[in-house]
Amino acid sequence: MANQNLACVHDIVEVDDDKDISCPPKGSMMWNAHPRVYLSMPAGCDRVRCYYCGTLYVRKVRAKKSMAQDL
Repeated sequence: MANQNLACVHDIVEVDDDKDISCPPKGSMMWNAHPRVYLSMPAGCDRVRCYYCGTLYVRKVRAKKSMAQDL
């Protein structure tokens, strides 16, 4: 069971700019999750939160910049 991608267990998920954002993400096990929803991240915005489970989806570029600023 350790190899399974459980749905809705992450607080923050990094996403690529060119990828569609769905929650739970594609490839996740859905038996314990809410219905799959597609989230949009408008231009100029670097994050979006799932309104079902609260998972925060952040663009990878933004996440790396935030980490660099924290150093």
